[in-house]
Amino acid sequence: MIIKKGNEIIWGMVSKAQSWTVSGVLVAQETNAPLEGVIVQVRDAGQAIYSDAKGHYSLTLPAGIHLLEASILGRRTDSIRLNLRRDTTIDFTLTELALDLTALE
Repeated sequence: MIIKKGNEIIWGMVSKAQSWTVSGVLVAQETNAPLEGVIVQVRDAGQAIYSDAKGHYSLTLPAGIHLLEASILGRRTDSIRLNLRRDTTIDFTLTELALDLTALE
């Protein structure tokens, strides 16, 4: 809200939505090794990022409730619903999918 007297601002308040960072590490369940190239996405916020060579990711999101999802080919997709109110760390441990290759014969 801004109150003006003529062209002079006599009182003003700027409102801005709070943003926070959610970050973490993605590792393989079998070996605890970092996973590179995992897609970490928040569909409702329209944001996604790939994990780096050390399995790290970081996203800046508006405060509120979000569904954070981690996925990569060959592993089970994992997701968590969070109410983001401060900078938060969320690590993911992704399990390898058992593939039935006999169906391809």
